[in-house]
Amino acid sequence: MFATMLRLSIGVISLITGRQLYWLYSGGVAFITAFFLSPLFYNLGAGLDLFFTALGIGVVAAFLTFLVGRVMVALLSFFAGGYLLVMMPSTLGWGTEWFSWIFFVIAGIVATLLVLVWFDFTLILLSSLTGATLIVQTVQLSVFNINIAFFALAIFGMVTQAILLQYWPTEEGEET
Repeated sequence: MFATMLRLSIGVISLITGRQLYWLYSGGVAFITAFFLSPLFYNLGAGLDLFFTALGIGVVAAFLTFLVGRVMVALLSFFAGGYLLVMMPSTLGWGTEWFSWIFFVIAGIVATLLVLVWFDFTLILLSSLTGATLIVQTVQLSVFNINIAFFALAIFGMVTQAILLQYWPTEEGEET
C-alpha cells in the first residue's frame, strides 16, 4: 500500500514538475529502479524490507542529485530510459516478447546522451512519460482507456512543464 501510494505520488510529481524539481524526479527514478531491481539481486520480498530499501536509495539519490546536479540526473536517466522501454509497452497492453536486456541498455545509453545534450527538453520528455506510466500503472483502467489516459497525461505533463519552465525561476548559476 505504501509503495502504491508513493508510486502514484512520484508519478504525479514527475508528470507536473519533473524538470523544475529534477532532484526529486531523480530520487523517484532511483526509488522505482530499486523497487523493481532489488528483488533480482537481493533476497527481498514484497514487504517493508523492499519498500524501505528502495526508499533509502531514492532519498540518497535525491540528495546526491541536489548536490551534484546534472551528472546525477544523466546517470539516473539511464535507468529512466530503460524503465520506459520495458514498462511503457506492457502498461499500454502492447506485446513485450521482443524484450531483451540489451534493449534496456541501449535505451538507457540513448536517454543519458540526450540528457547530456538537451537537458531541459529530454528531462521534460522523460519525466512526463515516466509520470504517465506510473500513474496509469497504479490506476486500474481498461486497455482502451489506459492508452487514452497515458497519452493525455503525457501531453499534459509536457505542456505543463514547458509552461513552468518559462515562469519557474531557476537556481543561481543553473543553465537552462
